[in-house]
Amino acid sequence: MTELLAPAGTLDNLHWAVAYGADAVYFGMTDFSLRSYAGNFSAQDAEAGLRYLHARGKRGYATLNIYPFSDEYDALLQTAGLLAELGVDGFIAADPGVISALHAAYPQVPIHVSTQANTVSAQAAQVYRTLGASRVNLAREL
Repeated sequence: MTELLAPAGTLDNLHWAVAYGADAVYFGMTDFSLRSYAGNFSAQDAEAGLRYLHARGKRGYATLNIYPFSDEYDALLQTAGLLAELGVDGFIAADPGVISALHAAYPQVPIHVSTQANTVSAQAAQVYRTLGASRVNLAREL
């Protein structure tokens, strides 16, 4: 199935993406996202955005694609838990440890590997599958 996926750094951008035909959007949270200059969502923005998307039959994916230090995992998983409660349609992550931790903590939420993981081979994609990922966004240079 083809899916038109668009970035949404703000709620306004999310609304525009839907208006122009996106099937889904991805957004970063104020923490744990590599989307530093794209704008990021607060918990309230994520809730409002997901409610808006789901009311229109669209999906919303949250980027949790930083490469965290060990002491950041608890807070990252707490943010992921909030997103799971809000009904996020998937997590986008890059770090293998994060992917594994997200899959263990929230197995009901699909995990997509971020383009930031720089996946360029079928072998790497297979490893991500064994960690629980259901989709791999390949490296940009491919």
